[in-house]
Amino acid sequence: MMKKISFEGVGTRWKITVEDEAREVFKTRLEKKIKRTVENFEKRFSRFLEKSEVGKINNDSDKDGREEREYRVSDDFLEMVKIGERLFDLTEGRFSLGVTRFLEKMGYGGRGNKGVVVDVGGNKRDKEKQIFERGGKLVVRKGAKIDIGSVGKGFLIDKLAKILEDFGMIYFLIDGGGDLYGTSKSDRFSWQVALEHPEKENRAIGTVKIKNGALAGSGSGKRKFGKAHHLLEAINGLLVDEVLGVFVESKTAFVADAVATAIFVSNKDCWERIGAEMKAEWLVLKKDLSLVKSKRFKGEVFVESMLE
Repeated sequence: MMKKISFEGVGTRWKITVEDEAREVFKTRLEKKIKRTVENFEKRFSRFLEKSEVGKINNDSDKDGREEREYRVSDDFLEMVKIGERLFDLTEGRFSLGVTRFLEKMGYGGRGNKGVVVDVGGNKRDKEKQIFERGGKLVVRKGAKIDIGSVGKGFLIDKLAKILEDFGMIYFLIDGGGDLYGTSKSDRFSWQVALEHPEKENRAIGTVKIKNGALAGSGSGKRKFGKAHHLLEAINGLLVDEVLGVFVESKTAFVADAVATAIFVSNKDCWERIGAEMKAEWLVLKKDLSLVKSKRFKGEVFVESMLE
């Protein structure tokens, strides 16, 4: 017998399924702890909230004209910054937690042009790290603003998995808006889940089995505003239009989530290196509906579903 809960949080729909003899605990303290953890994560790290850790730093970034500022931040924040740094290097600067200024110019969470792509002028500074860790502190360069959206949900999913394990749950699947982490089912078999079509809601293009691992996706159809989507390369702030979707398998949701975005926004010459360095398997669905994937990606794709 399964126990399921679903709720809204951090801008997405959450579904958590538990197959466990201890499932009665799930109805009370555990369920409250899960929901409270998601709520607190949003309060701490949303760039849309001025009093969050991210919001305070973004509002402070240009106050006195200094070229860079240092901040003492939480360990969680610093961990997300570090993976952002690593992927910045692996994508040759096309992935960055500092893509915020481009998104705001386009009107995503700012006062910009509501989805109109504008030339905001990439320059030499955009090829350098604007947000990084140094000596256990966060360093933010002049004009940079932070958005942890490309890494945060996966980080949160892993936090929830740890909470479930601490409460004695063994067999579970966490679904945070299509990004997933699962152990196994109670019969020791894998969870079989759909690979969602990047642009067509409620349409699957394939399936993948999850067992003690994670699956994350990144697609141009998930967050649209005006004529644009939210997936930009961070050097010039240009929309990536050659890729429809990316799916990534990894041991943790944190890595899977971050790598999915990194591959989406990077040049194809970087894909294999990113996967190898981050220990992740990946599948890319291109705009012409052709597929490129790593050798050990386990998912099965239905070609007919992509052509409909």
